[in-house]
Amino acid sequence: MKNISNFLKQLLLVPLFVSLSLCSKDSLTESGIDTGKLNDAFAQAQQFTGLKSLTVVKDGTIIKEQYWGTGAASKPHDVRSVTKSVVGILIGIAIDKGFIKSTDQTIEDFFDTSTANFT
Repeated sequence: MKNISNFLKQLLLVPLFVSLSLCSKDSLTESGIDTGKLNDAFAQAQQFTGLKSLTVVKDGTIIKEQYWGTGAASKPHDVRSVTKSVVGILIGIAIDKGFIKSTDQTIEDFFDTSTANFT
């Protein structure tokens, strides 16, 4: 049950960070980042037990990163469920943009299986 609780807390971070990237232009600083919201997000993230790091990237540049507990830039992180959440978000975006018809669409639609040899 504790793992589920931590997972749900971490999953709730996704909308928080998405909202950071969608800040209105009125609230953005010259650098394009609302530092108040950024600092608030890091303060909230620090409250989650088991969370080892947080990195915010914009246009390929690390804006801010922080490590807690046993986390460090030099240590690999186990990201199991986070990967599923990110893939889910990307699939939703692909559906919204029309790249994928729906979640019912099969993978065969994206590959030419007529020449494939699966034996």
